[in-house]
Amino acid sequence: MADARYQIETDSLGRVKVPAGALYSAQTQRAVENFRSSGLKMPTRFIKAVTLIKKAAAEVNRELGLINGTVGYAISAAADEILAGKHLKQFPVDVFQTGSGTSTNMNVNEVLAALACQRCDGVDPNDQVNMGQSSNDVIPTAIHLSAAIAIDQELLPAMNHLAEVIDDKARDVDDICKTGRTHLMDAMPIRLSQEMRGWSAQIRNGVDRIQCTRTRLHKISQGATAVGTGINTPPEFAGKMAERLSEYTGLKFTPNPSPITIAGQSGNFQLNIMLPVIAFNLLQSIDLLSITSRQLADKAISGFRVNEDKLKKSLLNNPVLITVLSPHVGYRKVAEIVQRASKERRPVIEVAEEETQFTRSELEEMLDPIKATQGGIRN
Repeated sequence: MADARYQIETDSLGRVKVPAGALYSAQTQRAVENFRSSGLKMPTRFIKAVTLIKKAAAEVNRELGLINGTVGYAISAAADEILAGKHLKQFPVDVFQTGSGTSTNMNVNEVLAALACQRCDGVDPNDQVNMGQSSNDVIPTAIHLSAAIAIDQELLPAMNHLAEVIDDKARDVDDICKTGRTHLMDAMPIRLSQEMRGWSAQIRNGVDRIQCTRTRLHKISQGATAVGTGINTPPEFAGKMAERLSEYTGLKFTPNPSPITIAGQSGNFQLNIMLPVIAFNLLQSIDLLSITSRQLADKAISGFRVNEDKLKKSLLNNPVLITVLSPHVGYRKVAEIVQRASKERRPVIEVAEEETQFTRSELEEMLDPIKATQGGIRN
């Protein structure tokens, strides 16, 4: 008696039981059974990137006359369903799988073929959905594509938002001083705005470094096929794929002038064996940076309040502030004043009044923390 929980699918290795109602087929099921490693699945953003590549390939192959229009449109329409967020439970393959990502590539091929067959008969996952492609160029391209989209849509906006919120808050606290700290010791005063603008400058430097990587990230290997030589694809395939992906995303993608470079980077022979893990960790890092940048901006920076009394008390007890007198009385005299103030446990301004020619009001003017943050010699 047949088991209603399963359907029988076949591939070159024979028959295999697949859960009833699954859109994927035999090769995906074999991967599920063979790679029961972590329970971690490929990120949705990555699955959608692979799907977008399949959509572009279907349209390019139709345009080049390699598949008939009905099949090409059926694959493209099927891809649109996944890109809209449907059928995402149909991608069960573990992150720790074949190093080239072949299992995920075939998983997407099989799901798209099944969906396309609902529109027309006889759509094959290998011969038509995967036409002109290989896991060895689809997966590296999907890494670049998914990362480029995530950076453009999530990470850069989040980091720019964080920098802007920091700068806005810096303007609000521009007149507030704090004791600077160097080598875990009190140092000269610094305005909160100066410290915070240092933070925003670091964020913007990070944005600049990310921007510099985008030119390389937007060079894709699609069209290289199995070992980077472009076998089994028309000469114009790579360029047309880059054009379609650029059209879909609004980003400028170009063929990598050496897909062989992509195939060989940090890998063995013509294949990097860690591509799925690279994709998972890269996209996870981008998501974490995007989320935490916005959380830091909106939950920590924008609404914090300053305990001005505590800052003022710290400034008054900071003997290093007397350093501003160095141009007038010399470093040795300043050191003597600090040592005496420390020994007698008195404010340095009192000792300075006794040890120098300056009046109390002159010292208060010269030791104004705000002025100390503005640089230059104060007369």
